Amino acid sequence: MGPARPEPLPADSLITITVTALHTKIDLGENFSLKAVFAATRNLTVSYAWQGLPPECGTTGLLEGSVSGHVAASPADTPPVNVTLRCHPGAVFSGRVFLNASNASVAGRWSANETLVVSAPPTVAVQSRFLRGNAPLNDSFFANVSGGSPPLAISWISTDGAIASGVWFNHTFASAGNWIVDLWVNDSTASFNPTGNFSTVLFVNVTPAPPVRGLFGLPGHEGDYLVAVVIAIVAVALLYEAATGRRARQLPPAERWMRPVEPAPPAPPPARGPPRPPPSS
Repeated sequence: MGPARPEPLPADSLITITVTALHTKIDLGENFSLKAVFAATRNLTVSYAWQGLPPECGTTGLLEGSVSGHVAASPADTPPVNVTLRCHPGAVFSGRVFLNASNASVAGRWSANETLVVSAPPTVAVQSRFLRGNAPLNDSFFANVSGGSPPLAISWISTDGAIASGVWFNHTFASAGNWIVDLWVNDSTASFNPTGNFSTVLFVNVTPAPPVRGLFGLPGHEGDYLVAVVIAIVAVALLYEAATGRRARQLPPAERWMRPVEPAPPAPPPARGPPRPPPSS
């Protein structure tokens, strides 16, 4: 069960209490500070006690102030009376911290509270697809983030000029080189708490793309052209063989291979002129 709901201030309250935290969200390992301000309308001594604190703050984690005590408030006090509590929590925590005050002589009871969140510092496991390869290298990076005080800001920066945000970073390294990818994760405490920052560096090695070679190891596509010529010659030969074989199969078997060679026809006799007339007597 959580802490008891504080009773409303009485209508004729003599003291007003305000509780504020220096930072309501911190990372585990850092200290938090609470301040209670007592504003009185008459001289009055009250007893106070902090409730709802993380367990460590009542023993070894207490750095400044006291969990309970007495304070004399007066309307002449300038500024109003302050009570400060500084603590080093030893575990994650989320809840309301109350300051309850009372005075037996006037039967007065007062209460104020502040919400406090203690989170584990952000931790990140980075996964990459390649980290090395030939240009152009299409690589992907993923940041698996846990802990931290939300909201979290995740940024990627590459030395070839690429910038991205979010858990994914997809980028194509167009040219060869040794590139560096920086990952930054900042939680809501990063502005005042160094543990709210996480950064890591990834090294990407991109080598020049190998030259294009054909099937015979020739540079460029010369090998491909040579193969195309050979294939064309073989195709023409197969077509010719198929065509000649088909014409041969159209002849009768006896004539396909055993057909005798016919002799040439005899030459015609030489032409004769008109008959000569008999000689005259």
